[in-house]
Amino acid sequence: MTLFDKFLRIRELGIFSIIVVFVIVAAVIDPRFMTLDSWRAVFLAIPLILVMAMGQMMVIICRHVDISI
Repeated sequence: MTLFDKFLRIRELGIFSIIVVFVIVAAVIDPRFMTLDSWRAVFLAIPLILVMAMGQMMVIICRHVDISI
């Protein structure tokens, strides 16, 4: 088994590499993507999505599956 085959078998590493490729492509297409204001906006949006996801997780755990968010 080659090193590349081992790399492809690690699911999280593959997902991480795809994210890195997308960030590099976005930075090449639009240099404003890598500014501090852009990253600040991303990191400020994450907690809001996390709060919604936690509320939805509680609904799913209680077996009242409602994915209306």
